[in-house]
Amino acid sequence: MASSTQPVTRHVPPSVVTLLKTLRGSFLFFVMAVGVACIFTGLVLQYVLGKGILAGMFGVWGFSALLAGGVAYLVLSYVQ
Repeated sequence: MASSTQPVTRHVPPSVVTLLKTLRGSFLFFVMAVGVACIFTGLVLQYVLGKGILAGMFGVWGFSALLAGGVAYLVLSYVQ
């Protein structure tokens, strides 16, 4: 019995692909995603490593990125 070799393909859920394409295609959504990542990093620094000042800095950067991206998105959608 001959065995056939097929290339190994990874199945990526369509929702993940859609999310990554959206982040790649929109600068404002990318800025907001960086904001979420900064907030998460701040939470990890605060509760896992106990680095309070650095955690606060990441929290402020993350909130600022979320706020800036959200306001810019709302303004652009209102203008269009």
